[in-house]
Amino acid sequence: MIRRRIYLTATILAGVALPVCALAFTLGNIVGKDVPFGGTVATFPLSFPCTCSPSGVYYMTIFSGTSKVTLTYQAGTQKYANKNLPYAAKVLGLYDPTTRSQCKIYVGTSCSVVPAMGKITSTVGSSGF
Repeated sequence: MIRRRIYLTATILAGVALPVCALAFTLGNIVGKDVPFGGTVATFPLSFPCTCSPSGVYYMTIFSGTSKVTLTYQAGTQKYANKNLPYAAKVLGLYDPTTRSQCKIYVGTSCSVVPAMGKITSTVGSSGF
């Protein structure tokens, strides 16, 4: 009888806890923290250094299948230092759409802002590609 109660309690808890955890993970992504991305980094003119921004900011266009994401990246913030960005050809990681560091480039004699969808977090890597 006690084993049956423990089994029943565990089954009910698992049936409630797992969907709640999955929902919390999904809502975390909806509000903008740590959205996954991955794909091939486009070359110039779709990816370039932000010449009017603080040193080391890059604008990157990443293609994954038929979709693309445009992100900014601060050089030297990568946690995994294998084939560091922005020179990697293929990347996989996370970006934060709520943090949009501006990419500014020179246009004539002044600076212009290039809009991006978010900023690449330190959790990004290239796996040697």
